Amino acid sequence: MKTENLLTLGMAFFLAALASRADTLASYTFDYTTSESEAWKAIGVPSSLAATDIGFGNAGLQGEATIRHSPGDAAGWYVKIRSSALTDRQTTAITAGNYIDFTLTAAPGYTFSVTGLSFDALIEGSGLYIYTGAQFSTDGTNFSSSISMGPVNSTALKSFTTGILEYSDLTRFTVRLYLSQVNGTASKYLYLDNLKIDGTVSPSGIPEPSACAVIAGACGLVAVIVCRRMRICR
Repeated sequence: MKTENLLTLGMAFFLAALASRADTLASYTFDYTTSESEAWKAIGVPSSLAATDIGFGNAGLQGEATIRHSPGDAAGWYVKIRSSALTDRQTTAITAGNYIDFTLTAAPGYTFSVTGLSFDALIEGSGLYIYTGAQFSTDGTNFSSSISMGPVNSTALKSFTTGILEYSDLTRFTVRLYLSQVNGTASKYLYLDNLKIDGTVSPSGIPEPSACAVIAGACGLVAVIVCRRMRICR
């Protein structure tokens, strides 16, 4: 293979690696050690971003959301929500404020993209269905149409995801996770865990460490190619 082709191939791999790099921008695991207020805070947030604590769309939902262990998991912590606190219609969950939310904000000189949202959930109570949907906003006021994330109807913990999202060049991003129920009662519950948002951060100055590693690898490849070319030309 010609040296020029090797150089082109090396740069293509370098650019593809940068484009595909994805990180966890914020994760809510609802764990705490000393105070329950810790459970609502995000973890794993890059230094170039800030993430709010989990918020609630209305006081009634907030009053019915507690941090507890789930059935069958005496060690893990979950958000436990009484199903009777939720509206029984998906169409009114939005207007009723049946949602939990959080906001990411970039530090000056940084922007970020969002590629996916996911969470784990289970139900406690026979016949209970919890329907979930997500809405997003880049200004905190105007929100996208709701994206269905599927019904939670299993007593076994399952994962739910939006799939691939395409939001880029962001300085602010708000997520609302909407909840509604079918067959909900005061003795049936939803358990949420591992609420996570993925994406990439783009600094305007020095790249982040993971990007630096890719750049270093690409520079090494270029150096090898240049050395080989110099030997050939002698």
